[in-house]
Amino acid sequence: MTTQDPSQPTTCKKCGIYIEFIKTKKGKYMPVEPKIVTIIDDEGNIHKGYIPHWAVCSDADYFRKK
Repeated sequence: MTTQDPSQPTTCKKCGIYIEFIKTKKGKYMPVEPKIVTIIDDEGNIHKGYIPHWAVCSDADYFRKK
């Protein structure tokens, strides 16, 4: 069985949308939407980051652990 390098762009296995993976602080890979977004919190602080793919994937329930 071969596994794809999670640092390379790919598409979601279920919905087919283009995604990327980022490495979390705990060393795990998380699928994200490829565009960096800007968020302003309620104190006016600006943050840049990614939207997790599971937040927008039409088939996210398929990947959830039971």
